[in-house]
Amino acid sequence: MIARLGRLVRAEGIKLWAQPFLYIAVAVIAGGVILGEEVSAFTQSRKVSVWRPMDAVQLFASGWWLGHLLSTFVLVIFSSMFIAGEFDRGTIKVLLTRPITRTELFLAKAVTVVGVAAFFFAFTAWISAVWALGRGTLGPVWDDTVYYVHQEGATIQAHVIRALGMAALSYLAAGFLGLLVSTWTESSGFAVAIALILFLFGWLGTMVLGDSLKEKLFFHYGPYAADKLQELARGDSTRWSPRVVDHALHIKVPLLYIAAFVPFAYVLFRSKNIHA
Repeated sequence: MIARLGRLVRAEGIKLWAQPFLYIAVAVIAGGVILGEEVSAFTQSRKVSVWRPMDAVQLFASGWWLGHLLSTFVLVIFSSMFIAGEFDRGTIKVLLTRPITRTELFLAKAVTVVGVAAFFFAFTAWISAVWALGRGTLGPVWDDTVYYVHQEGATIQAHVIRALGMAALSYLAAGFLGLLVSTWTESSGFAVAIALILFLFGWLGTMVLGDSLKEKLFFHYGPYAADKLQELARGDSTRWSPRVVDHALHIKVPLLYIAAFVPFAYVLFRSKNIHA
């Protein structure tokens, strides 16, 4: 089973690399990151001089905020096509004539979701860091009017690590939401539309809910981490939510959603009436 699963995952990788949309998505994410950082550099409230260069973490926070949002949309689009696309192209029947089971095929799709999520998440963080370090410098966040340090350099860099960690599992949960939707319909177009609407509805919904309610939704943690990092990078006197940090809600909540999405998606896929 492991060998067959490995071959299926490799085949998924080959199909992804052959997708023109993959390269378009990478370009869009990179462009979004660069745009976010350049806008941040242009609108920085603190005067930039030889003695006060641009802060790399502030640039990173702005670029990553936009890049993370774009890459989440991209992940939802890809994952929502993984199974529905096989029905669209008629390849699901060909696959099931091979010596593989539906369980192995579903597991290969799930592993591919994890791989694609890891790729886009890492790429977004990497391009954000590379562009930020090229335009600014690492160091403390301070007010050059009264020479007051708002955040020490090591502290603000630790906030970057925390923000990335806080957003990672919610990002993966968005991918599995797409996979779940992909088992609902046999049209990849409908799957993409439904998945994006659900994600947008959930994401926008967190903006109008109270803290205790939004913290129960996995949609909350990616935007929350990006927004909080932007505030900290500006030197605002703010802190991470004690409820989120102390109870590790950014880990527990997305894991609960993933634990619900994956079995439900598997049951839906198993219930499909497919005649090979």
